[in-house]
Amino acid sequence: MPEIAVALKMIVAARRMPSQRLLDTCYGPQSASLRAQVVSYLTGKQVPKSHKEVQWGNFRDLLQRLVGAEGNCIAARESDFEEKAELILRGA
Repeated sequence: MPEIAVALKMIVAARRMPSQRLLDTCYGPQSASLRAQVVSYLTGKQVPKSHKEVQWGNFRDLLQRLVGAEGNCIAARESDFEEKAELILRGA
């Protein structure tokens, strides 16, 4: 299974509501531990919550890049990410 699929499943497992968007699950200071776990998994090394890749914008960009999300603004890339992530999860 591709690493991004496993990372997405980690995020799905942390959802507070089934209808919650994947990126919303990872947003905010209360989700820093989740972001650190996902980045640690993707990089193969332990990453603390204070690491720059764990910061929200960097984390979002990493996930969007890994699924190939495209768009001319943040909202378009986030929407494209959610669609592509759901396709990856259905195939995993």
